[in-house]
Amino acid sequence: MAKFVHEIMNPELFSVEPRAPRQDTLEFLMLLGISGCPVIDEAGKMVGVVTIRDLIAEDGGNEVIRRISEPVLTIDLNATVEEAGKKLSEYHAHRLVVTDDKGRAVGLVSAVDLVAALVGSPVVHPKGFPHTDTSGAVAWSDAAALEPENSEEVPNAPGVLVLIYSDKGRVDLPVWVEVAANLRARVDSLVSIPQADTPSLAYILARDHGHLHFRVAAIEDEALRTQTATRMRAELRRRTHL
Repeated sequence: MAKFVHEIMNPELFSVEPRAPRQDTLEFLMLLGISGCPVIDEAGKMVGVVTIRDLIAEDGGNEVIRRISEPVLTIDLNATVEEAGKKLSEYHAHRLVVTDDKGRAVGLVSAVDLVAALVGSPVVHPKGFPHTDTSGAVAWSDAAALEPENSEEVPNAPGVLVLIYSDKGRVDLPVWVEVAANLRARVDSLVSIPQADTPSLAYILARDHGHLHFRVAAIEDEALRTQTATRMRAELRRRTHL
């Protein structure tokens, strides 16, 4: 189970400027499948949160700044899930803007994200977001349990697959990274065929059965697939030696 806010936040933070048009902002929120977003000025200062309810209200001007109804509630990216949950409960809020050690907005965590984390379910962010990683070149799927029914959403395309160990009360850890010629076929094989030709993978599948989730990134370019897998393996080694 995820333990810290940075594990479950949506790092693809959507925000608008104070003078953004009401209708344009409303359309963006609907397209992304989210109920609200922070309002951040040109200096990077967070001035409030605007929601769909604010934008469809009869009263208010055409600019977002005139429709803000919520203050910005923030949480440090290294705070625990429990700390974030207590803050949401204290302020009866639906979302927290996640900030780094310099006070910069780096993501968003919602009440739904926190509930999923607390019960040990994979956190799923709105599909309207591209889910790009820090490189900006690769889009990852949300984490899903390594079960046969979850392969249906996996693309029939080459890419990179990551297995993640997730259990209540423990930090989620990547345990396996590989390049796959066809991601869907590979996920199907992992849940149905013994991996006898790869003893280390077979051991992980047997030892951690019931606690494994997976994420995939469809990548057509061979060089980018290799670079991405190399980067993820480095992250795996770093995380397992913390």
